[in-house]
Amino acid sequence: MKLQTQKKLVPILCFISLLLGLSMQQVMAQSTITGKVTDTSTGEPIPFASVVIKGTTIGVNTDENGMYSIPMLANETTLRFSSVGYENREEEINGRTIINVALKIAAETLEEVVVTGYGNFRKSTYTGAATVVSMKKLHDSPVVSATKMLESHVPGLSLLAGSGQAGATSTLRIRGQGSVNASSAPLIVLDGVPILNVNFSSDGNVSSVGMDAMSAINPNDIESITVLKDATSTSLYGARGSNGVILITTKKGGEGKTNFSFRANTSIDNFAVDYRPTMGGEERRELIYEGFLNYYTDVKNLSEADARVEADKLIDNYAKVPEGGYSDWRDAVLKKGHTSNLDLSINGGNKNTKFSASLGYSNNKGVSLSSAFKRYTGRMNMNHIFKKFDFNMMFMFSYADTRLIPEDTYYAGAIYPIVANLTPSQPIYNADGSYAVGFPTNGGYNPLHEDANTIAYSKVGRLIGNVGVGYKIIEPVHISSTLNVEYNNVREFRFWNPNSNDGRTKNGVGQLYTPNYMQLTSKTTMSYQQNFGKHQLNGSVTFEARDYEYNYSYSRKENYGYWGNPAQSNATEPVSISGYTDIDRAMSWIGVMNYNYNNRFYLSGTFNSNSSSRLSSESRWGNFWSLSGSWQMANESFMKPLSHWLTSMRLKASYGSNGNLPDGWYAYHSLFAASGQYGSYPSLYENTLGNNKLTWEKGIVTNIGIDVTFLRRINLEVDFYQRDTKDLLIQRSLFRATGFSSVWDNIGHIRNSGIEVTVNSVNIDKKDFRWTSNLNIYHNKNKIIKLNTDGSPIYDGRMIRAEGEAWSTFYVREFAGVDVDNGDPLYYSNEEIIDQQTGKISRSREIVSGAANATPIAYKNAEPTIRGGLTNTFTYKFIDLSFHLSFHLGGHTLDNRWELMDDGYTPNSNKSIELRKRWKKPGDVTDVPKYVAYSEKGGWYTTSYKVHSTNHLRLKNLTIGLRAPDKWLKVVGISSARIYFSGQNLLTWTGFKLYDPELWGSHGVSIPPLKSYSFGIDISF
Repeated sequence: MKLQTQKKLVPILCFISLLLGLSMQQVMAQSTITGKVTDTSTGEPIPFASVVIKGTTIGVNTDENGMYSIPMLANETTLRFSSVGYENREEEINGRTIINVALKIAAETLEEVVVTGYGNFRKSTYTGAATVVSMKKLHDSPVVSATKMLESHVPGLSLLAGSGQAGATSTLRIRGQGSVNASSAPLIVLDGVPILNVNFSSDGNVSSVGMDAMSAINPNDIESITVLKDATSTSLYGARGSNGVILITTKKGGEGKTNFSFRANTSIDNFAVDYRPTMGGEERRELIYEGFLNYYTDVKNLSEADARVEADKLIDNYAKVPEGGYSDWRDAVLKKGHTSNLDLSINGGNKNTKFSASLGYSNNKGVSLSSAFKRYTGRMNMNHIFKKFDFNMMFMFSYADTRLIPEDTYYAGAIYPIVANLTPSQPIYNADGSYAVGFPTNGGYNPLHEDANTIAYSKVGRLIGNVGVGYKIIEPVHISSTLNVEYNNVREFRFWNPNSNDGRTKNGVGQLYTPNYMQLTSKTTMSYQQNFGKHQLNGSVTFEARDYEYNYSYSRKENYGYWGNPAQSNATEPVSISGYTDIDRAMSWIGVMNYNYNNRFYLSGTFNSNSSSRLSSESRWGNFWSLSGSWQMANESFMKPLSHWLTSMRLKASYGSNGNLPDGWYAYHSLFAASGQYGSYPSLYENTLGNNKLTWEKGIVTNIGIDVTFLRRINLEVDFYQRDTKDLLIQRSLFRATGFSSVWDNIGHIRNSGIEVTVNSVNIDKKDFRWTSNLNIYHNKNKIIKLNTDGSPIYDGRMIRAEGEAWSTFYVREFAGVDVDNGDPLYYSNEEIIDQQTGKISRSREIVSGAANATPIAYKNAEPTIRGGLTNTFTYKFIDLSFHLSFHLGGHTLDNRWELMDDGYTPNSNKSIELRKRWKKPGDVTDVPKYVAYSEKGGWYTTSYKVHSTNHLRLKNLTIGLRAPDKWLKVVGISSARIYFSGQNLLTWTGFKLYDPELWGSHGVSIPPLKSYSFGIDISF
């Protein structure tokens, strides 16, 4: 019976098993859904996005590549996708096992991707302080270097204007001056790999304004620039990131059809302001004659009649009326500049392979003499995924050919001679049409003649290559390795032929500089990413090594037998030859850990153990770290009642350390030189005293911020920071008896503290009309806390570095106005007065006549109190309009060339139009003293009379574009076409108008920022 029962059950069990098997097969077929979550605007993956089965608590988060995999219940029909800063999206399953979705940013202009080089983050999830600048908004600006695009767009970033010549070096500072003798320049990172940020010019005679490394990068190749500012961001890069990091991301390919783009523009360039205007011939002659009269009546006590006799004898020696009329040196030396740019790019790809490539050409004719700049660039990016492997490659080359004219006090330059030394009374040409030469006021130089008889160029070839491969070991673990090679070859040559002033006595002189730079960087990273319900954890460990080699050679030959060809082989007398090699090596271990709880709480920690060959084995390794966190308050339940107007509210804080290294590669060594001579034999001698205890400068950075978005339209971000740099690397003075004047040491403490405010808003967003705005304001306070072992100040030209003062404080005699009775310049004596009882030091405010009777004091700060910018962008159907205003408040410059044109100390020089406001008779109220020839009451003394406010408001950029309607383009097979006009530095409102208010610090004479009018076309097909 039992056996029969079992036999009956067998078919029933088999049938049930078959049904279960079919059911299980169906369940298994639908048990897992996979896909990728991306950004609609960029196509980039969205890491840590939430994927939830609607109506349940079952959910997962995407990995760092935007991928997800979720188990699916048979009866569920909908997936819900969400991420901070994006609009939520729901997708019906409808039997699909692969569902890819693209999320739209909730307020398109308010959310950005922060690139750190060790992971990418949405701005709303990033715990550090960073600013992202999209080049889409700036690529119409007619500038050669991308660094100039950043000015007044990034709070905390200062661009200290130097020269307006194309390709000239730019000085960048992030959150103030953080060092004394070590570097204060930020690190430049290109597509994840640090690149050299050096001045490629080796000789000031060839290029006194230098060659900017950033000018070798085509701005049109750049997708975005991220500026990292706090310890969370910068400690990842150890010593190199101590002064902030600028990360440049080049354009990448995308999935879809291959797209070709062509872009061309041309511009006309001129000075943005009337730079150092001077008096014309007759006005200058009358002024100088007046100065002689005042000299002989006031100083020599002659009668007015006798004074005129003496003035008549002298006037033609200083301000002669030429037979052919007065000369216009400005018109002869300066001209309208012209710039042309051409760019061709291609990008595309499929699911597994993406590529992007470009070619660029830029040709700039400068505004002075034969100054010129040409640049040729090429770039290729490629990414490929094969099963568990991913490959990437970036290759970039550039070749820059620059003809730069020396500036500042070079007699053969363009600006200095015509501003100070070459007067309207001196002829440009002789009667036979040849160049006039031999001007004693300008060292005998005629800049036009020197330019025609001099060859000077700087040629820089640059190659940057980056190859990387990655492998996903298991689902949460990924390992990758990259190798970067950068090679820069520089050739600088200057030839003075026998007709030139510098080549005449030597029968021609040729100087050749051929430095080259080679940098190898390798980086291997193992990363981990895992989700545990509401918990998300990711981290990485990286080993990085860098080898940098600099080779320099120089040769000079004279006495050219044939100078139609200036090659040094045509000269017979070798005069000098030299060369050397410098090597710099570094390695570091970098650890990063990020934690996210339910898109509400974010924590991040970094650790960098960094070593450098610039320090001795005793102090070579430095450990730097950071901790940071943020709280997305808007995601809390108690904030839900405010959700109709409060889109997002995030608090963040970070604290950490970083380090800095001496500029000198061998600062800790005692060095010997082999250039000595004992009789006829070469000899060694110790020329540098080392310090084996020399160690890292140490920076401690604190950042506290709030980021709030209202109504999905208005975003307010505020950051407060304090940056303390201790153990400053300073050249400590020594007694001369030691045989050395100084030695490197760790002494001192500088503090930078400030606030950064950014406001983004979508003011109007209609079908055909859109208006967005961006405002950023930046305030930094710099203070020297400790300096030198005894607290004594350091005097640096016209500035003083003293405890309690800002780094950029002018050291001058304080001007007190003009005596209304006699026109003399007055000054405060500022003599120190010490209270014998309390020891308190004060200064006398007695007013004295003449700068020699006044004591110099620490005066005003060059650094502006507030910097900022305001951008408004409008689009209406096929028309787009944007304008950007920049402004400075509270800053100052010191005119260190004014003494050549001021109150008569040098009557043979040019005269500034400022002297039109001079005192002439008793009762005149003015701040310009009486003009007296040979006066020593002002003259070459550095006084506050020469310190001017840099307060200004400038229309930095204006762009108007017209896009062709799509229905027109379809006929000719073009996807987009746009023509545009863009202007740079179009209008400037400022109080002091004699030179550009963007010029910084102690200003001499140089090409100022330029005004440009550019017209362009942009086509894609």
